[in-house]
Amino acid sequence: DSFKVRLAAYNAQTAPLLPHYRAQGKLIEVDGMGTVEQVAREIDAALDGVRVQTTAKAFNSLIVALTRGRSSL
Repeated sequence: DSFKVRLAAYNAQTAPLLPHYRAQGKLIEVDGMGTVEQVAREIDAALDGVRVQTTAKAFNSLIVALTRGRSSL
């Protein structure tokens, strides 16, 4: 019974968000049907990609901030 409630909540609240984040390129889908080890590796790989993107964005923001600071000297 609690499974049905959770599934209904997922379908009502979470599933409608998937197309929005997919369209923005912010959705990473991982197949959860493998072994625990396989799924964990896929999640780790997905998070590594997010970390790289986040680090690159932070670095670019720093470069922009430094460049702006230099131009005002």
